[in-house]
Amino acid sequence: MSDIDLLGRVLPSCFRVAEKSRLVQINRPRLAEFACDLAAALPREMRHTQHHFIGEPESTAGYFLVLDALNFGSGFFQHLAPYNGEHGYYAVASALRDWIHHNRAPSPQTLQSITPDEVFELMGQPKRPELARLIDWFTRALRELGEFTQDRLGGRYENLLINADHSALDMVAMLCEMPMFRDIAMYEGEDVYFLKRAQICVQDIAIASAEPGLSGLGVQGLERLTVFADNMLPFILESEGVLSYTDVLSRQIQAGEDLGMGSPAELELRANSIVACELLRQTLEKQGVGITAREIDFALWNLGDRKASASAKRLHVCRSYYY
Repeated sequence: MSDIDLLGRVLPSCFRVAEKSRLVQINRPRLAEFACDLAAALPREMRHTQHHFIGEPESTAGYFLVLDALNFGSGFFQHLAPYNGEHGYYAVASALRDWIHHNRAPSPQTLQSITPDEVFELMGQPKRPELARLIDWFTRALRELGEFTQDRLGGRYENLLINADHSALDMVAMLCEMPMFRDIAMYEGEDVYFLKRAQICVQDIAIASAEPGLSGLGVQGLERLTVFADNMLPFILESEGVLSYTDVLSRQIQAGEDLGMGSPAELELRANSIVACELLRQTLEKQGVGITAREIDFALWNLGDRKASASAKRLHVCRSYYY
């Protein structure tokens, strides 16, 4: 069991950012109104789509560890070729699903020795120079996961749950031992914790545990998770009037400018999204709707995914290996 409560640092650090934010603000009257709208969109259950791999426990745990090791790169998605008609995140998830379906979960040794050319191939991507940085990051992330799986998990992906005693808190702490999972930034001299991919990996494994034969992948303490701060949440929250931006930031986002990993704008967007979602959760709780942040994230991401395809507004761009 870990004595490091990284999850407990997310909300306090994000609230500090929200209090100091100059570029992004939370519209609290609109937030209270939107809570009523959101209640109708909350999921009755959370299940994985056909884009994901579900098999026996070890391969399923391996799939989601590999997927969430690579669950970033939205700033490059405009250059990502469709994979069997799927785009963006769904292209990545589907390519990895097919890879593991045909080869089972990769061994730690396979991951540690993987090359950029092999990553291009398994992702079904042409070798475009615009993707070189992303594929290099993917390669680094897979090698890092291979080393972690060998050294910390004894070569078995399921040991993430066993070694953490199926605790969400301890699973997140273990995953954050990998530098590319350690999603912590600096804002005005203080650490701000997001832990997006570590948290969503725990979430993905927990959702899979509802499938037949996978109850052993169950996770305890899921109520401790926050929302998973990416660029979809600020998009939908701003679209609904819950967040507001300065004119300069709005123009930068609409122009598709890369805000820069760790920039004040990027950190304020993510931190205010986490705070707004916590305030939504508290508002719903006062209305008698018992809900967790992870369920709010599930509802908002799907609302945003549908709205983005029909909206002239753009998601913010940040080339980052955190989301």
